[in-house]
Amino acid sequence: MEFQAASAKVDQTFRGSLRKSFSNKIRVLILDLWCYVPYYDRYFCEGLLSVNVEPRLAAASYYLDPGYFQKHGIRNRPGVIDLAARIHLSNQHVRRSLMFVESCVNLIALSVWIVFAEPHIIHIQWIPLVRRVPFDIWFIRFAKSRGIKIVYTVHNVLPHDTGDRFKNLYRNVYSQVDALVCHNRQTKARLESEFAVNPSRIWVIPHGPLFHDAEPTAESFTARPDVPRNKCIVLMQGMLKPYKGVGFLLEAWHRLACQGVHAQLLIVGIADSHFEEEIRSKIDRLKIRDSVTLNIRYVSDEELYSYYEACDILVYPYQSITASGALMTGLSFRKPTIVTRLPAFEEVFEDGKGASFVDFGDVEALALSLKQLIENPDQRKRLAEEGAQILRQKYSWVSIGIQTKNCYLRVLENDRPTQQQPRT
Repeated sequence: MEFQAASAKVDQTFRGSLRKSFSNKIRVLILDLWCYVPYYDRYFCEGLLSVNVEPRLAAASYYLDPGYFQKHGIRNRPGVIDLAARIHLSNQHVRRSLMFVESCVNLIALSVWIVFAEPHIIHIQWIPLVRRVPFDIWFIRFAKSRGIKIVYTVHNVLPHDTGDRFKNLYRNVYSQVDALVCHNRQTKARLESEFAVNPSRIWVIPHGPLFHDAEPTAESFTARPDVPRNKCIVLMQGMLKPYKGVGFLLEAWHRLACQGVHAQLLIVGIADSHFEEEIRSKIDRLKIRDSVTLNIRYVSDEELYSYYEACDILVYPYQSITASGALMTGLSFRKPTIVTRLPAFEEVFEDGKGASFVDFGDVEALALSLKQLIENPDQRKRLAEEGAQILRQKYSWVSIGIQTKNCYLRVLENDRPTQQQPRT
């Protein structure tokens, strides 16, 4: 007991000293050289700034809104080249090829920068190059050789729609870094069981809300021509990909249309041309064009606000997901939600409140859940209030900033010199 008390006192003294040494600032390089979700980067940096951490964002400009970071007061310096997002290439294959080249060049430039800037932490959000060339791994090794700690956020355990093709590659990445941040307990369990990651290196820190602080403008309240006023509006919004269950939703909507349910489905977001054509073909095949509105394009923050304000129900019919920024956006707008029974969603709605659950692929159950909410305003109101309460209690960006700072301090703490153990 005496040894444990003395050891704890030494440990507490060291932690206090460490926290005092970083009381002014921890310098962190936030790395996202692909930047398909700039909103997360923005709110994450703001969360760190709120807890006295100094982030330096190195992200490619967002190709759909190149001035996004500047517009929101976030300093972003991706490296020496940042053209792909600014020259508005319509051919996505050409754009991605150019982004790949830019990422390689910028990673080399950042390798030089860290020698002089000496950040305490490099926090990697995505590793866009690793599936083609090992630049990301080389960069991690080089940074560690300079004494810089590496934290990596596992937004997806493995890339979507790739199966186990890159499993060994990502196992290597996960073994290289000093700490892994994931957004829920399911991801942590997968990292432990499938990739043999030591639990002490994994931090579960939630994904925060997006657009929760959006301020309405005149455009926000302008009546949208694609949103009818005399119907209940069901909205699916976000980056549209096959794993997000668009086809499943359309099958359920066909059931509702056959029953004469008075409602309109809006599907809003970006999709590649091949998948967009697949969606349109399915709508035509199911003969539901009159009750389905497609807006397959990038929408601005102001337009997004107007869609969420106009809708009555949000639906997330995903087949798989690690974490969902789209869901966090929906909760921000106090809307009732329907979600598939996935561990990531069940963890958000831990007590079963705040959402209506269905199993992926159960078309009849999804159609029934939609019909019940469409026809029951009181149930919609109850779910919306429960979801908003969950958001307030669990998903503050300040709280996320505090948790992330604690992760950084623990990682830096692991460099402490070996203490002489007190004698009993």
